[in-house]
Amino acid sequence: MKILLSILFLSLSFWARAGYDYTPVIVHLNKEKQHDSVGFNIVEELPRLLYKKLLEGELKLYTNASKELVIDPSNLIKLEQDNHIRFDAVPDLFVNELWSKLGRRFEFKILGFSFFARKKDNSLLNFGFIDIMDIKDQLISTLISTNANGGNELNMWDAIHSKAYPFQIVKFGGHDLVKKPELAIKLKKKAMCQKVQPNTYKIPMSKRVWSTVYPSKEIGLDNKLICQSLEGYYQKNKHEVLEFILIPDLHIRKNYPIIVTEVELEELWTWDNDLITKKIVRIRPSVNGVPLGYLSWNNLKEKNILRDFRALTDLLEDHNYAANITQINDEIIEREYRIGVSNNLNKSYFNKILIRTN
Repeated sequence: MKILLSILFLSLSFWARAGYDYTPVIVHLNKEKQHDSVGFNIVEELPRLLYKKLLEGELKLYTNASKELVIDPSNLIKLEQDNHIRFDAVPDLFVNELWSKLGRRFEFKILGFSFFARKKDNSLLNFGFIDIMDIKDQLISTLISTNANGGNELNMWDAIHSKAYPFQIVKFGGHDLVKKPELAIKLKKKAMCQKVQPNTYKIPMSKRVWSTVYPSKEIGLDNKLICQSLEGYYQKNKHEVLEFILIPDLHIRKNYPIIVTEVELEELWTWDNDLITKKIVRIRPSVNGVPLGYLSWNNLKEKNILRDFRALTDLLEDHNYAANITQINDEIIEREYRIGVSNNLNKSYFNKILIRTN
């Protein structure tokens, strides 16, 4: 037995160095091990996405990757009830793939997914297998939820094909590597190292950032000018304010004071090495605490709002203002993290924007 294991180890080690043609591989992803710096959690999102279609019988759930038997919705529900765990809460995802590494070129193809949980006795519970081609359109059309450390507007298909998440090889070419973690790590490193050109999807280095500008009187900043620019515009176009404020009295409506109390900015931040480009997508002013309609960047250009001979668009593009970052991608930024997040954003720490202390 020891001789056979030694031969296996040597042969797989040779494959890792020399290369191999399309070889069946199974990789394992655990939900708890998808750390924040990844920016998204495939194991959490994928079962949630598919669950409704499975219950409605619109998607085939096979017993295993051979796809000989199908688990119908009633049996799926029974499986959940018998084991007190829902399909959309499974903690472990196994991905059937084909890997090829020839020279400095690495290619992989995903075949499908198996969903696993643990029973009360800690034995594995197999919820079944789904062929990736049965859900390709759904994966492409669905954006995955991304936190502050992730990219902007990433669909599920691209996220899965990015391999920018923690995983471990558990089977390679029919060989079980669960008890050979050092060999699994070696195979993974050789396939994903910097010298290799993989066909993985490269996640765009961009984020959607929301922040709020208040009419600060701090010297040297343009906060006050930005708010005053909008106040002047709305004084002349009061109807754009009053449609959001329900005041039946005509006299009060006519004399309604226009005070811009804050301006919400929505921006697209793009990283190119150490260079960060900030592009304002739209703004949303609030008058007396009441949010008004959104103004796109093109709207602002067309309106040509001026204050002290300076265009509002120029004031915003100069970024000479203090702003509280409130949201990045799909994640609301809690008050206690805002200063640290702001510092990290401007230091080009793309996937280390929000570092939690707990």
